[in-house]
Amino acid sequence: YLPLLQKAISGAPASNSSDLTIAYTWLGKYSINMVKPANTKKNKTLKHMNPNNSMLTKNVLDEFLQHQQTVSALLVKAQKAELNRKTIPIEFMRFLKMKTGETCEFVVVHQERHIGQAQRVKAKLPKGTDAILVV
Repeated sequence: YLPLLQKAISGAPASNSSDLTIAYTWLGKYSINMVKPANTKKNKTLKHMNPNNSMLTKNVLDEFLQHQQTVSALLVKAQKAELNRKTIPIEFMRFLKMKTGETCEFVVVHQERHIGQAQRVKAKLPKGTDAILVV
């Protein structure tokens, strides 16, 4: 989502209002609720994004941290942009679209879900294990 989000925010007109309220669509609300950490229902991921049986390497962690920095920078830019006009296609059905503001929230909530997953994995590690050795 980040390249499309970057393009949408960069191309969005400046918000001429102090009201930065996001106007939600049914799809936006549904998508955000599906990935909220409080939603314990398991979601199937797209096959090409499924990390099962993959190695967690330092490169993966570095990429994740870079992703977080990019999201943070985009959110700063988004504070001054009109977020209700442009739309961004969702990953699994490109003809369905969420508004830019909805997509910002979706990305943040989705990352919170991933952090929670990582914390649960860490909690299952043997006592005294502070970190997982990565290559």
